[in-house]
Amino acid sequence: MTRHNQRRRSAVKLALFLAFVVGVRRGYVRADASRRSRAVRTTVSVTRTQDVRQRETTAFSTNADDDARTPTPGRARVEYDGTLIASASTVGHTRDDAACEAACARTRGCNVWVRGRSSGACWLKRRERASEDVRVMSEGEHCAWNSGTLDKDYVRDASEVLSTVVKTAGTPNASEYATLAVDGFGRARLKLRPEWHRESVEYLRALAVEPDACEGTCEMYRVEPGFLVQGTLKSASVAANSATKDGPRLMVRGDVGWAGEGPGPDFFVYLGEKPADWLGKKHTVFAEVADEGSLAVLERVVNAPSSTPGGPGTMRFIDVRPSLRVSLD
Repeated sequence: MTRHNQRRRSAVKLALFLAFVVGVRRGYVRADASRRSRAVRTTVSVTRTQDVRQRETTAFSTNADDDARTPTPGRARVEYDGTLIASASTVGHTRDDAACEAACARTRGCNVWVRGRSSGACWLKRRERASEDVRVMSEGEHCAWNSGTLDKDYVRDASEVLSTVVKTAGTPNASEYATLAVDGFGRARLKLRPEWHRESVEYLRALAVEPDACEGTCEMYRVEPGFLVQGTLKSASVAANSATKDGPRLMVRGDVGWAGEGPGPDFFVYLGEKPADWLGKKHTVFAEVADEGSLAVLERVVNAPSSTPGGPGTMRFIDVRPSLRVSLD
């Protein structure tokens, strides 16, 4: 009986030991499974986070680069140079390159557009002639701009404009008088002086006969009481005069010449009472105001509301700049 009991106790101990071993193994399995489950969940979470970040990065890149999905009508990652027609503060930010190009298409004088790839800022520029190569300011992977050109609004020389009129009308318009129509103020009649400077007179005649030559570009902008009224005769269709010549005399009241001793297109009318001896004869003079009534129109412009943005003693500019039109009498 004693041996039997001993065998039973031994069998129970062995069973308990085996049960313990099995339990421990099951615990290890459950722990390992739990660890593996946590690892899988962590991997999935990291993968999902990376996927979300990738999608966010892709979305940002697509928003930053419109041409990532929509081809530009111009050249990507290129910044063109040109004479400024309208800045981004005027044009605004366009949704894509095509909208910037459309803004250029409807703006007189514009034939070059430049748009920020990320900002959408649209700048409008121009080159004077189709034969001119567009100058590239920057290009490459780090260039933040897209650019393009339009085949419009190029200038012609004054001689070409006048020769076209001759072919059409049969006779040249060699009028000795031109009129500046100053919007809101009246008309100032000028006596042209080709003997003083023929090229400048041809330029004024071309502005007069070329349709809309001064549209949106010619204006009065500066006044100095007792000295001058100044403006620009810039055109988007007639090439500016490029020649200069010393004046035939000291400028007297009513004389018209190009500003800054240059060839234009900025001009001024001298309104001093005495000859301008301090100016010498370095300005190209090409016309004179024809009568007192025309001088009175210009004096009204001088008295228009104006200011000196640079402070006292600096140039005085008209607050609301009147536009100009040129015609021949």
